[in-house]
Amino acid sequence: MIRVRSMRFSEELGHQFVALVNRLLPAGSRFELNPIPRLEYVDVTPSIAFPAGSTHVREHIGDAALEINSDAPGGTGAEEVWKRRFRDELRELVRVTDRTATVELVSGDQRTMVGEFRLRTLDVDDLARMPAMMAASALIHELEEQTHRGDHPWEAPAFDSPHAQAMLVERRVTGGERVEDLELRHPPNADVTTVSSSQQWIWWVPFRTRDGGLWANQMEMVGRNVLRARLGRYSDAGSYREAFQAMITNRRLAVTRSSR
Repeated sequence: MIRVRSMRFSEELGHQFVALVNRLLPAGSRFELNPIPRLEYVDVTPSIAFPAGSTHVREHIGDAALEINSDAPGGTGAEEVWKRRFRDELRELVRVTDRTATVELVSGDQRTMVGEFRLRTLDVDDLARMPAMMAASALIHELEEQTHRGDHPWEAPAFDSPHAQAMLVERRVTGGERVEDLELRHPPNADVTTVSSSQQWIWWVPFRTRDGGLWANQMEMVGRNVLRARLGRYSDAGSYREAFQAMITNRRLAVTRSSR
């Protein structure tokens, strides 16, 4: 089960999230939240519990639903393959009744890099700026983790086990295994957990495919927000590292030329 919150007096962020998820689904699938998550001011009869003149707020939490038309035509291209895998994993999370993923939508939140396990937040802007397959992979990862998070406002289980489960699910979506040991950053000491909100840095996150090649989610970051990203493809780890070093060198040359 997936439940979605938004601490805003507007439905805009909820609609943005629904539109994003639907862009990641194959033809014949439709994702919905009912109701669209939001806060609203409400009038209540004055009483001892609710004194006259006080402000009252009602929260609307959206329950996720996924409709699938099994007769819809489907393609055979690589994009259609991962989209169907994403749909199937999302359907499983929506259907399950013994575990609930409760997330709060945020945008441009410096506390949240895509998702924040303990805060139960999901940054819609970060996801929207990723390549589509990487956005689907990251979203299903965060939702899977949250099914193990529980709803206690501050207590949460140890992170390692939910993270490991989420890595397996995202692997099924992308067809590649995330290789955390091959992640590259510039500057090298940039750390997503401690980086300042104004720090600009680069983060490449690779996934190894069955043929030994790599997909790489190549993100330009500012603080804990994704500024822009692209999807790179490499035949092996060596060419991946060479491309990263060439990118850094070209950026340095560009800075040198512009400063003259």
